[in-house]
Amino acid sequence: MRRSVIIFLVIFVAIVFGGLELARWNAARLRDKLAQTFETPTPAPSAPRREDCTLACDRLRICGHPGAGSDCPRLCREGWTHEKALCVQKAACEEIDERCFLQTTEISCAEACARARECRLLDRGQDCDALCRKEWNQEKRRCLTETPCEEISSACTPAAANTPCNDFCGRLIDCGLVKTANEPDCLDSCLTVDDPLLRDCAARVSCETIELVCLAGNYDPACLDACDRAARCGALGDIALDYCPAVCLQRPDEACRQVCRKLISCDMEKEETDCAIVCTTDLADEARQCILEQPCSDIDRVCFGQGPDVCRMACDKAIACGFETDGDACYATCKESNDMQLVGCILGLPCQAIPQMCFR
Repeated sequence: MRRSVIIFLVIFVAIVFGGLELARWNAARLRDKLAQTFETPTPAPSAPRREDCTLACDRLRICGHPGAGSDCPRLCREGWTHEKALCVQKAACEEIDERCFLQTTEISCAEACARARECRLLDRGQDCDALCRKEWNQEKRRCLTETPCEEISSACTPAAANTPCNDFCGRLIDCGLVKTANEPDCLDSCLTVDDPLLRDCAARVSCETIELVCLAGNYDPACLDACDRAARCGALGDIALDYCPAVCLQRPDEACRQVCRKLISCDMEKEETDCAIVCTTDLADEARQCILEQPCSDIDRVCFGQGPDVCRMACDKAIACGFETDGDACYATCKESNDMQLVGCILGLPCQAIPQMCFR
């Protein structure tokens, strides 16, 4: 009995010590495994190949992405991973930012829209989330969240300050045609559709006539010049200068077209547009009919009466104002050119205004 107890105790002790040693051995293995896991550096992401960067940058260019450009291949090779370059190649244009560039530290649409609402940049009912996903890249989102509200319109746009597009959109905002909150969209559109004639028109006409004149399907910038000249020569009649370009575009009627073609064929006018606006605003129906019926040599005498020699009067005034020294040469040039608008301008203005208003 006593022997059996001693044997049991020996076996028990052996089992206990064996278990402790096994536990120590397992713990040692676990420590070694953990040490290997944390001490072994994670392999660095593989750098993209040159051809991958070329294809990725071509994709950005096709998608009109702001990351495209001459520096794109270099930035790709130096800062992207192989996986990012492949992502850009394969992603749909509208998904490139979200799938390939969005990091945990970057700005989500929820954050950008919260800021837009805080700064009152959205129209009532506007779907900011859809707008953000479609049009706001990370650069714009970060600008929205990091810029004071009052500076967002000028700072968070793709255009640099003081460009023609800034002036154009500023003019539309001043005229109430574009809301301040929509200035970035206006600038984007202006930069995409480069239309210097439209920008020039908006700067020259009144706010009330920008849509009527500048956006007319038959807009012709010559009408602005013709109206300026007609105003200088006092030939606008009852039509206000602001609405003269609209009249020029929508009229003249066919009678004025025929009158002007006749006067040009008689060497009495040079430009049909200039002539047409004067005819429309300041030529009676009887005078128009007379011009069409008379031979060239009789138009002045029959249709306008034999008035004073306006060429002589204009040249005498030009000499008195110090613009001319040879009266005979001036008179011959006036008769040859028959530019009655210039003559009227000289006769109708004081000396100091003539160089700027008549000789432009």
